[in-house]
Amino acid sequence: PDEPSGPIACGPKTETVVGQSVAKNAEQIYGPFGVVPGTLVEVVMHGEANPGDPDLYVRFNQDPTTTAYDCRPYLSGAEEKCVLDVPTNGTAVHVKVRGYSAAHFNLTVTHTPAH
Repeated sequence: PDEPSGPIACGPKTETVVGQSVAKNAEQIYGPFGVVPGTLVEVVMHGEANPGDPDLYVRFNQDPTTTAYDCRPYLSGAEEKCVLDVPTNGTAVHVKVRGYSAAHFNLTVTHTPAH
């Protein structure tokens, strides 16, 4: 009776965007990326040549803001990562990159289902 209606993906699902850039004080929004409650999501920002200083923000179910987010590493440079357990009401993860300074980066979102 409670059979899933679609194929079940085993193993991590990874989505990557490369060659991204953001100007100082500008923002780029990514997602939403579908997730399932009780699983793990990892968002990794990796700098390219002359990476600058982009800031990573992650939030479940709606776009993050500078004051409302579920993860914000706030590190210097372009190497930032968020690893989060998807909450019981989590259906999507939204990502924002804000330029503390002009920046160049790649972004990878990995969702690991529970099995």
